[in-house]
Amino acid sequence: MGTDDQDGNEAVSFGFAALLVVAIVAAIAGGVAGSVITRAVQKPEVTPSPVLPSPTPRPEISLDLGETATTSRGNKVTVESIKSGIELPNTPKGQTFSRARARYCVGDKDISVAVGIVARLFSVELADESESAVAPGVPKPDLLDQATNIIGRGRCGVGDVYFLHPEGVPVTNVVFKGYSVVKWEVPA
Repeated sequence: MGTDDQDGNEAVSFGFAALLVVAIVAAIAGGVAGSVITRAVQKPEVTPSPVLPSPTPRPEISLDLGETATTSRGNKVTVESIKSGIELPNTPKGQTFSRARARYCVGDKDISVAVGIVARLFSVELADESESAVAPGVPKPDLLDQATNIIGRGRCGVGDVYFLHPEGVPVTNVVFKGYSVVKWEVPA
């Protein structure tokens, strides 16, 4: 009796072990197949992107120094003059400053404009086709120093805007990039 029971238990144990091995193999195979199927099902479909219209370019206005541009918002902006080759105590070696005298007047569409924001919209184009942005931290009267000032409707802000650029590379244009792009040509 003991032998039959032991043989029966061993047979059950062997059968259970075989069933367990088959279940593990099936689970592994199913898991691999399942992940392959899952990846195949979850693969995103490729659809062409719609062609979006390009943004409307800002109007570009070209002027001589001293002339006034009216932007698309009705504001008026003028670069009255520019002086290059300005040496300041903090001028890095091989660099020079240029100073533009600018005037910005708020039209009827805007209630007010912060002067410091206006000053940061200026840059200069150089003869080597590079561009230089406004240089902060220069002597007064600097338009950037008026950053907390607000120009109200019908009023104007006037001041200097400084640009740091490589020495010996002349400024060709003073540029204002607001609602319109305005370029004042600098005579050679």
